[in-house]
Formats: sequence, structure tokens, C-alpha cells
Amino acid sequence: DSLAGFLRDAETPAHTEWTPSTANFRNKYKFGPGGIEYVRAAVPELFGALRSADTQPDMNLTLEHFSIERETPRPGRKRRKRPVVKVAAKPRRFRINKLDGGFSFRPPSAVEPVDPGDGTPNGEEGGQESSRAAEFRQFAVRIKAAYDIRSGSAITSYSPFDFNVAKKPITVEHAGVEIRHQDGNQILAVILEPEFQINVRGFDQNRDLFVDARILKERDDDDTQD
Repeated sequence: DSLAGFLRDAETPAHTEWTPSTANFRNKYKFGPGGIEYVRAAVPELFGALRSADTQPDMNLTLEHFSIERETPRPGRKRRKRPVVKVAAKPRRFRINKLDGGFSFRPPSAVEPVDPGDGTPNGEEGGQESSRAAEFRQFAVRIKAAYDIRSGSAITSYSPFDFNVAKKPITVEHAGVEIRHQDGNQILAVILEPEFQINVRGFDQNRDLFVDARILKERDDDDTQD
């Protein structure tokens, strides 16, 4: 009777729901809103408790018919160790560095421009530069950028209202590269020379930037960097 009176006081004039804001209910009960929520949750909680026993898996149900006896090793017989196969990692073909308000896309062994005083560009030995040029082959790359988020994919969460790499304030500077496509949050480029660079600036410096670059038409290469 007490519970029925409690719920009657909480009924709306149409008798379709319970609410603590009715005139008969307001300021009448010390824990009124909590009592209504308790009644609302009582039925599904009770139903879940009754069903829980039926949903527990029986791990021994088919043990008699589908069990396999474990093989006991013979005395004095040693198991052979499986050989460990080591695969040499493929050299990366680019590196992504952070810049003020953006990022750079450069060769993996590139260093920041310095003047070593001996006429060698970028402070590198001439032999290293010649070796890299001899091993270089052109490749296409798709670079995507987006402001990072706490959870989920930053790239799929990109919005055209965030920025457009083809419009100001974003600027794209490049050398040794042919830009094939530049719009939204992505840049499609063909790397033509071993000493290449793409510098992209103009992003909001108060937000973290996520960059994903993938080499195209060479699916065996693992050159993705975030």
C-alpha cells in the first residue's frame, strides 16, 4: 500500500509516467527521485538475475565425447626446439618530423640543414649521399593529416572545417617532389629525387596533429609512419 501510494503521487495527470515534479509528490518524500528510479530498474534487474543461471556456459557438457588425451612424452626423449626464423627489417624510405605548426616529410637519414664548414651539404659525407642516390628509386606516397582525438580514428574524424591543405593558412613547400593532388586533409606526391622534402605548416599549434603516410603501389613495403 505504501509503494502504491508513493507511485500514485508521482503519476502525471495522464497516468502514463512517474515523475518527481508532480504537485502531490514534490517535497513530500525524502528520497523521492531515487525511489522512482529504483522501481523502474526493479523489473529488468530481477529478470537479469533470473536469467543469469541459464547463460553460464557448461565447459564439461561434451567432454566425454570430444576429449583428447594428452600425449605423455617418452622417458629420455627430448623435444626438438622449433627454429627461430629472423626476417631482416626493410629499410624505411621516409621519415616524418614535427615542425612548428606542421610536419616535414624527408628521407630517413636526412638531418637538419647545417653548415659544417667543409662544403658538404647538410653536414653529410659525400660518400653517404652518393650511396643513397644509387639505391634510390622513385615512389608515390599518400600523406593524410588530421587533428588527433582521444579515442577512435583521427583520420576518419577529419572535418573540412578543421583545415584544407590546398588553402591558407596551410602552406606546402617541397623539393625533389611532384605534387599530384592536394586537397582536404591529404597530399598525393611522387618522390622524384633521393634528396626530397615536403614541409607542411599552418596548423593550429594548440592541437595535436596526427600524420599518416603510405607508399602506393608497393604493398609489400612496410613504410607507414604515424
